[in-house]
Amino acid sequence: MSANVNAWHSWDFLAMLLLLAAVVLMALAVFAPDNLPELAVGYRWISAGIAGLGLLIFVIRTLTLPSGNDGLGFSLGVRWGGWVDLVLYIVFVVLTVLAAREAEGTNPMPSRPASA
Repeated sequence: MSANVNAWHSWDFLAMLLLLAAVVLMALAVFAPDNLPELAVGYRWISAGIAGLGLLIFVIRTLTLPSGNDGLGFSLGVRWGGWVDLVLYIVFVVLTVLAAREAEGTNPMPSRPASA
């Protein structure tokens, strides 16, 4: 008997969907900025926030997975692919924040001039 759990199980499913949404939003912000409506917060910052939330969920889920041996011959825990996913997720979040800072400044909600 064998079983396999991957990044699309449990709360990891939500983390992966948030990562996918952040990637799509960042791609839209980079390749089609004129087609996006004007918001008070830049799309790159929104993408960074979504990716950060997904990373938080992914880290919590990764660190709370059982590890060791269950006594029935099953080996439990995160395999090398999970750790690679974690590193790549961290790299994506860092690059997203750096891209947002470069394109939109350090303040996600710049103050707008008062209209007369």
